Amino acid sequence: MHPEANEGFLPEPRVPVEGLLTILVPTRNRPAFLARLLRFIGTLQIRHSVVIMDSSDPKNAELNAGNVERVRLNQGVDVRIHPTTQGLLEKMASALALVSTPYACFWADDDFQLPEGLEACIRELEARLSIGCCLGRMLAVRIGPDSFEGHELACPAREETAADLRLWLWSRNFYSTFYAVYRTPQLRRSLEITVAASVYEHCRMIPEILLGQLSLVLGAQGAVDVTSIVYQMHPANDSRITPRVVDHKRFPQEYARYRAAITPIVSATSGLTEAEAGRLVDRSYRNIHYWTGGRWWLLKKVADNLRRPWLRLQLWLDRYRKVPWFPKVPKRKLTDLELSRQSGSAALALELIRRFPHGIHDP
Repeated sequence: MHPEANEGFLPEPRVPVEGLLTILVPTRNRPAFLARLLRFIGTLQIRHSVVIMDSSDPKNAELNAGNVERVRLNQGVDVRIHPTTQGLLEKMASALALVSTPYACFWADDDFQLPEGLEACIRELEARLSIGCCLGRMLAVRIGPDSFEGHELACPAREETAADLRLWLWSRNFYSTFYAVYRTPQLRRSLEITVAASVYEHCRMIPEILLGQLSLVLGAQGAVDVTSIVYQMHPANDSRITPRVVDHKRFPQEYARYRAAITPIVSATSGLTEAEAGRLVDRSYRNIHYWTGGRWWLLKKVADNLRRPWLRLQLWLDRYRKVPWFPKVPKRKLTDLELSRQSGSAALALELIRRFPHGIHDP
């Protein structure tokens, strides 16, 4: 690894897991999903600190606060509300600024981080100071009127020596790093850069991609062979439905800010010149945009230098070749029997999804 890649992010090794992790849960006007999540952490009596970053309207905020207080008092879980009126990225950054534990992770209000997986990631981070974040297997489930199906996704480790190689290979084999367990200083720096470089409400894709890229550039990424998250697919969080770009007129401006923010970091951590790093950033973004179903006509606007004829030709060729050499992270479909045999906290998560696919409306 380039010496600047993980500078300042490596704590002294520790052995115990308890007290090392803070879980950050952003939520807004989804009290039913948050109530289901609180049922999960209360039943398991999760041993890590949980901070709910709530920007809900007053009525929903009151419901959330009451539910949190009941779980805190009745189940003895260290869970608290951090009320805010900020946007998504800003409220995540402000809550993270209050975290004092060496590790932190995010947890969407409609999904389930599993204690076994989180603790396996912490132990991996404790044992191997060369990695800045770690993630486990993801179990994605979808429930229909008469069906319940699941796929298991095993995310590979990205521990290549050069930061630019980690970034390039990830963009060719895209997976979300939102649910990884991070060293807190690295995640804090990543969010500071992202908040300054993008606006989630204008273009969701840019901050999602930027946070993932920074998780690869600022440090190597580890992986454990343990299921660490149960992710529910439904219309409210389906990437194929949620708009990737809300304000198309602002997209070129947003992309220019993003590119200017990450290019110097890629250059500094990989040894590339800024021109080489800029080209890598453009190609990386284009690849990820392709896998996530982005519209190609938007990509013609993403970089100033695309006016050059040979670059326009390269983009056109990539478009019609469909980038066939890119392998995707393999997903293994689980049978009904495999789903029914899930144990530990995964079994509880699946039960809650089956019983309350739209959250708990009367906790």
